[in-house]
Amino acid sequence: MMHRWFFIAGLALVLTSATPAPAATGETVVLHLQNGDRLSGIVIEENDKQLVLSNAWNPALVVALPAIAQRLPLTNVTTTATAPAGLAEDSKSTVTPRKPSPWRMDWQVGLDMRRGERDSTLYHSRLKVGYIQGRFRTLADLNYAYGKTDGTLNANRVEGSLKTDFDLSKRVFIYNFLDAVFDEVRKIDLRYQVGPGLGYHLLMQTNLVLDLEAGGTYEDERRSDGTRRDNFSVRLAQTLQWQITEQLRFEESVDFYPRFSPLDDFRVRAEASLRYFFHKRLSLNFSVLDVYDRTPAAGVSRNDLQLRTTLGVTF
Repeated sequence: MMHRWFFIAGLALVLTSATPAPAATGETVVLHLQNGDRLSGIVIEENDKQLVLSNAWNPALVVALPAIAQRLPLTNVTTTATAPAGLAEDSKSTVTPRKPSPWRMDWQVGLDMRRGERDSTLYHSRLKVGYIQGRFRTLADLNYAYGKTDGTLNANRVEGSLKTDFDLSKRVFIYNFLDAVFDEVRKIDLRYQVGPGLGYHLLMQTNLVLDLEAGGTYEDERRSDGTRRDNFSVRLAQTLQWQITEQLRFEESVDFYPRFSPLDDFRVRAEASLRYFFHKRLSLNFSVLDVYDRTPAAGVSRNDLQLRTTLGVTF
């Protein structure tokens, strides 16, 4: 038991002592590219060859200077009323910079119903809250799903996670990850895991971002059948965001947890979403979630596959 608490205390000590104060927010700009695309965001780094933007979907977007056709500050422009003749020289346009909000919110809700030989209903909701300040990024993610098939419960799951990243350089970052799950169908009363790690921005294109992460986690799972499992594991993860067009976005992530005891035990969580933004803040989302656990509770299937359709709104 003592090694567990030493591990968790060490994580907290390292993350709190090694965390510097956030950097100041830079200029918010709109970039018109040579290919006709338009980008907006906060300038977090700039040199004679490229600049790096941070926005809602990409925390470190690299844009080569030759690819930029025009660069404009993002502003709110208000003009005073017309001045009387002779006083026109005193009339001025007031330009007030728009202060970018460091907060990002994404809320998705959905209801999937099937009527036929078997009747099924599934309610699900997801809320993401992100905070970006300088080199820091924090993302809270809360999922809920409840459903029945022919009157039998087939989903009652709550999952929440909190992840904080800090960029050490343009490519390399450190992170800490915390996750907690309740799943009645899979007989999980509570499972939580926590652990730090190292990440790398492998791809940082104007419309494509790919991150790789590796770290360690401590996992404690308590089941409704009275059994309990706690273990240390490695966390290997990959996330992808692809802005296919201005309205179409593809998001994908895979988390792989090989456990130390026994060595052939592991857990995988994979998710993919296709999002169509029919309005600046509204989207229609199609998602696939697959969770595989090699050693689940007795009587529980190893694999859990879910298909979801949701309506999303971003703030």
